[in-house]
Amino acid sequence: MEDNNALLRLKQNLEQLLKAYQETKKALLITTEKLTATEEKLLKATHSIEKLQQDYSSLKMAKSLENFSGVSEEYDAKITKIVSDIDTCIELLNR
Repeated sequence: MEDNNALLRLKQNLEQLLKAYQETKKALLITTEKLTATEEKLLKATHSIEKLQQDYSSLKMAKSLENFSGVSEEYDAKITKIVSDIDTCIELLNR
């Protein structure tokens, strides 16, 4: 009789263990799916950040070229005035 009770308890424990294993397996699957989804979101966010950094670098470059262009135009105007003054001096010397 004791053997039957021990066997019955062992069978019940085994069933509980199998049930716990199945529940843990389901929980692991759900967690793995959530992890995969989170990793995909992270990858998209990383790509978005990289694109934004490239765009920012491009904007900085464009802004610096814009400033350089303004400086260049300023120097061009000064050079044109100097050349004009030199031409005026040459004309005065030739009279």
